[in-house]
Amino acid sequence: MHKLKRFGIFTFLQRETHALDRKLLVLTVTSGIANAMNLAVINAAVDSLKTGGPSWRLFVSFGLSIALFVYSLRYILYESTRITEAAICSVRLRLADKIRRSDLLTLESIGEADIHSRISRDTAAISQAARPLFAAAQGAIMIVCIMAYMALVSPVAMLLCLLLIAGGAGKYFRDRAAYDQGLQDASKQEDQLFESLDGLLKGFKELRINKLKSDDVFDEFRSTATRVRDVRSRVMVLFSNNIIFIEMFFVILLGAVAFVMPVIATSFSGSATKIVAAILFFFGPLTNVVVMIPLLSQVNVTVENLHRLEAMLDDALAKSSGQEASPLVDMSSFHAIRFEGVSFT
Repeated sequence: MHKLKRFGIFTFLQRETHALDRKLLVLTVTSGIANAMNLAVINAAVDSLKTGGPSWRLFVSFGLSIALFVYSLRYILYESTRITEAAICSVRLRLADKIRRSDLLTLESIGEADIHSRISRDTAAISQAARPLFAAAQGAIMIVCIMAYMALVSPVAMLLCLLLIAGGAGKYFRDRAAYDQGLQDASKQEDQLFESLDGLLKGFKELRINKLKSDDVFDEFRSTATRVRDVRSRVMVLFSNNIIFIEMFFVILLGAVAFVMPVIATSFSGSATKIVAAILFFFGPLTNVVVMIPLLSQVNVTVENLHRLEAMLDDALAKSSGQEASPLVDMSSFHAIRFEGVSFT
């Protein structure tokens, strides 16, 4: 598990379902290859217009590559949904079972807000993010295949694109550490906010008859809500800067093909259309992959939160393993129960 910590969501899904099998991996790769084949067939059809138009073989190849792409992508998305929901159901049931077997002191030390946010909010976040992450994996395969196609068309253009992409990725990952830390801080602050809200709701009757206490509790809630706002605003500013950079990078990449390539490769004009088409074709998946990287970080934080909660419950259950409730006995002779000198700290 530690080796795959950066991809904790996939480790989590495999641990809960054991369903990330070879077929899913093969069809993920197949989907990316099939989409790259679409580009190659389309460019070949455009080239054939110079000599009378595309042949029926190109038309059949296009139909086959489309059919393969649709089938494999649909399987990935359908299967990822099934696997994700099965994993979430499994962990919810297991946590609920451990909660019902825990003692009161353990649950109070963890806090109802923490338990509620883990089982509801964090599992919902995993459900929403899993399918886009599988689609991004398919997109990454497609990008590799299109780069190979570009190398066949114009090795110089492919190297230029790789250099620019590497430079852009370097800047992006340099800012990622701050983004990841911001996500963790936001998650902790939101837990405190839910805990404060839980206290506000549970103490509603008492707060209604005590204005000073009501003001004090509300001030605490307002302070926590303000911290959540500030932390999430900083994180979203970093995210917005990355989106702006991605959009700008796309224009720079096309500009490099239009202005730089003709200078460094005099024979580039014959393949310019194919390279531009390749960039247009893979930039959508490239953007999706880049955008999914912070989402992967965020989901990994939620997975770690679930692991932390379960570890706390496991530790408490291990300590109280010898204190399990005794089996029911005949209580017909029982009359009363009395406490003397009982205290609790």
